[in-house]
Amino acid sequence: MTEAMTSPDPARVNVWRAQALRFTVFKETPTDPEKTDWWAEVVGQPPENRIERVRERVLQDSGSLPDEPAESLILKIESEKIDWILQRTPAETDDESDLHTHTLGTFDEAITRFRVALDRWIPNMPAVRRLAFGADVLQHATDHNAAYKLLNDYLLFDVNGTATDLLFRINRKVASRVLTDTQINRLATWSAVNFQAARLSTAARVAPGLHFLFTACRLQLDINTEANRDLPIEPDQIPLVLDELVGHARMIAAEGDQG
Repeated sequence: MTEAMTSPDPARVNVWRAQALRFTVFKETPTDPEKTDWWAEVVGQPPENRIERVRERVLQDSGSLPDEPAESLILKIESEKIDWILQRTPAETDDESDLHTHTLGTFDEAITRFRVALDRWIPNMPAVRRLAFGADVLQHATDHNAAYKLLNDYLLFDVNGTATDLLFRINRKVASRVLTDTQINRLATWSAVNFQAARLSTAARVAPGLHFLFTACRLQLDINTEANRDLPIEPDQIPLVLDELVGHARMIAAEGDQG
């Protein structure tokens, strides 16, 4: 029996809001991308867009979700891997300066909706040897100094308020609880960012350029099974491994870099 992972405090997880989520599967055997009905089967209607890049051997389906028109689901099929991506697409009428209009909701809200889509696809997915879960999450900060103070709560060192351009990336590997003799890479990238948007104007006194929207702490997560695993992941193990990857992502978001 697989030993259950300790679950973090949901309140600490959900101070973060998800900008985008990704599920990647690496095929057991590379194949040319094939046109599939996967996107339609998951969403219940055809995709709005289909892009085929023959030379790059890439096929991409995308479109908004029927019950969440501001959210885009992307299916990208390549010869060696398949990506599912859920992201927010702000409408023209949205307030760009509000972090909420750039996110899918709290981290757990976004994960729940993403899993609904993935669970419809997992029974039909090809044989795979590796899985990855990615997340880009944000936490609002009033300014630069406030963002670094927030980061101090998550990192093992203090970020000086006079510092700039911090980008801290670390991979803390752990053994998988589901797959024997397999390591889980837990890559986390911490930063403080100012979000900006292009400003276009025909007014004589307003020059085109960028205008400030908001400041946020940013955590980018890539939780994946190690690349040197040779054995395929059995179909009945895939949901369990995905649960494990998501669990590590939630734990890092809640507790920070714990060494």
